[in-house]
Amino acid sequence: AAPEPTLRLVPSIALPDAEPSPQLEEAGPWAVGMVAGGTGIAPIWQLLTAMRLHPACFGGAGCSARLVYSNTRREDILLRAELAGLAQAAEGQGALDFKCLHTLTGAGVQPEGWDETSGRINQAMLLSALPRPSPRTVVVVCGPAGMNEAAMRILRGCGYAEHMLVELEA
Repeated sequence: AAPEPTLRLVPSIALPDAEPSPQLEEAGPWAVGMVAGGTGIAPIWQLLTAMRLHPACFGGAGCSARLVYSNTRREDILLRAELAGLAQAAEGQGALDFKCLHTLTGAGVQPEGWDETSGRINQAMLLSALPRPSPRTVVVVCGPAGMNEAAMRILRGCGYAEHMLVELEA
C-alpha cells in the first residue's frame, strides 16, 4: 500500500494554525484547486496521487481537484498523458473528481489543433476553472516565483482567504 501523504492541508473550517478536529472529517469532501506552472506540476501530481489513493485524508469519497496548468509551449507540458488519464478516470464512479485546464503563454499563434486556453493566468481563467471559495476549499499554487506571486494576488482578489491558500516552491 502507498504511504499516506505527508503534506497536511487543512480546509478553512479549521482556524489557521489550529489542529484538525474530528468535525473536520465529518464535514464532507474537499474541493482542492491547483495552479501549476511548468515543473511545478511535480508536487501537484504528488498531491493528486495522494487524493486518489487516500481520499479519507481529503474528506472522503467525492473530493474534487481542479487544476490550471500553465506552460510556454505545448511541448513543455509534463505529465500530459497522465493528467488526461486521470481526468478520463474521473468520469468513472467513485474516482477522484478531477478536471484540468491547460494554458499556453508562448508568444505567437496557438499551435494547430490546440483547443484549450492561451495566455497568462488571469482572474477570469481562475474563476472559471477553480472551485469557489468555501469552508471546504483549499488552493495550492506551485510554479516559477513570478507566476506564484501573480496567482496568489489574483486568488486573494477572487475572495480566497489567506488560510485557504498554500504556496509551494517549484
